[in-house]
Amino acid sequence: MAEHRSIHPRSLFQAWRRQPLIPVLVLVLLGALGGFLEVASEVREKETRPFDESLLLAVREPGDLADPIGPPWVEEMARDLTALGGFTLLTLVTLTSFGVALLAGRQRLAWLGLASVVAGTFLTGVL
Repeated sequence: MAEHRSIHPRSLFQAWRRQPLIPVLVLVLLGALGGFLEVASEVREKETRPFDESLLLAVREPGDLADPIGPPWVEEMARDLTALGGFTLLTLVTLTSFGVALLAGRQRLAWLGLASVVAGTFLTGVL
């Protein structure tokens, strides 16, 4: 029969003393999540729309709002960088990394990498 072990506050405090950054990281993550949810709420209520529109208009040619300010190569570079975050390329990189890790005998790393990408995709959709 497996022994049931409970976490005592004293052992948790001792772990935090050995790794003092853990509570700081937890607080930073909670703060970042709270900040994200606040901004998301403002966007959903369209309270940021005037700021967003003024920012978008500031980087457009005044005579042609469909044309961004700057040379054509900057627009092309921005489009290329945006494509790097697309579904097709991310899936290809994820599956390739998964396969290489499996072939290298690093099963835990392969599954951890795959799980992190799936969890990140899920969280992006939820948030």
